[in-house]
Amino acid sequence: MTFDNPNAFASNLLGRLETLERDCFLATTSSQRVMENRIFEKGLQTDGTNIGNYSTTPRFVKSPNKTQSGFYEGGYAEFKKRRSKSDAAQAGRVDLRLSGELRINFLRSPRKIDDCLYEILIDGKAGKKAGWNEERYGDIFSISKNEQENYFNEMKNAVQKLLD
Repeated sequence: MTFDNPNAFASNLLGRLETLERDCFLATTSSQRVMENRIFEKGLQTDGTNIGNYSTTPRFVKSPNKTQSGFYEGGYAEFKKRRSKSDAAQAGRVDLRLSGELRINFLRSPRKIDDCLYEILIDGKAGKKAGWNEERYGDIFSISKNEQENYFNEMKNAVQKLLD
């Protein structure tokens, strides 16, 4: 690519940097969606193991949806299986989806820290729930090695496009 003057070169470079900034945001939101699926659909921790299993001890469950409150012979696992369509809940595994508050907070737009650096943040009441779940079950909300590799590959492709 050749340029007739320094201003044309600078203008072209600035346009490419704005594209890279957009690509950073897109790579972050793409990683966020992959993490969402891992946590709230598959019920997996950062290391790929199950978050946990729901109890099968018979019990009375009080549900936010009062029509689902009642005694469940199969315990909380049976309650979740009837209530949730996630793969994890159908298998009796923890999926962190009861009210949806944690998932909604997780899916908010990433917070911009710098031109090409974003943070996926869970805060407020949902942040406390996330912290409690990590204390109970282990590392859930960190980016996994595979998710990180996918992010870096997307960014490598974006930089390569910038340089072409």
